[in-house]
Amino acid sequence: MNSIDRNTIINAIKDKFISMDEVHAYWLEGADSLNAVDEYSDIDIWLDVEDGYEDRAFALAEEELSRLGKLDFKYSINHAHPKIHQNYYHIEGTSQYLIIDFCIQSHSRDKDEVRFIEGDILEFPKVIFDKSNVITILKDEEKVYISLIENIISEVKAKYNQHSRVIKYVERNNYPEAFIYYLKYAADPLVQLMRVKYTPKYHYLHFIHISNHIPKEEVKLLEYYYQISSLEDIRIKTEKAKKTCNELIKEIEGIYNLKV
Repeated sequence: MNSIDRNTIINAIKDKFISMDEVHAYWLEGADSLNAVDEYSDIDIWLDVEDGYEDRAFALAEEELSRLGKLDFKYSINHAHPKIHQNYYHIEGTSQYLIIDFCIQSHSRDKDEVRFIEGDILEFPKVIFDKSNVITILKDEEKVYISLIENIISEVKAKYNQHSRVIKYVERNNYPEAFIYYLKYAADPLVQLMRVKYTPKYHYLHFIHISNHIPKEEVKLLEYYYQISSLEDIRIKTEKAKKTCNELIKEIEGIYNLKV
């Protein structure tokens, strides 16, 4: 295994760009910014550069990475945002997990789009340098809209009133259909409720990083509902899910002082 590690890569990019007038900021997102780095973590690198300098910045970055080792993987994607450009790299001989997710944003990108909430559990920058005050850190958490919480609870209740859709396929001995409907009408709604209870701002994330976002005992509960081995499993857990669902809804209604 190559001796090149994530810090070597991070520092090499810093040394390459910190003195360049065309490069305004350099920060990390993902595991580095959330203090969640382990041996499986990739590197999420961001640069803010002068408009028109994006291709040159990528070329210089590739040149610097190639000094560390041969690039055995490069892939460019068309980012949905017109001001963000994204490439993936890997250096030969480094861990297979050490993919470099390299984003460059044009300096003219709306600064309101580069705002982060202090302590955010999903998106937060580890700033390496910021010469032009590109990044804004806000102290106050965004407001949780009660109407959104109420809508999610109503949606979950509606799904739980349709458990017959699951059981009819159990009775027909149709495992694929029973399994898919079990996920839709019994298991997935529990994830929605867990998200509303613990991470309402990110109610839509489903399983993404959920093991880091909710208590371990709640993770174990979800594991129980998603470990299915038979039609009888589906029958039993569909029924048990009703009790878990009602308990979660009751807790959420208490947290947000919702009218029962």
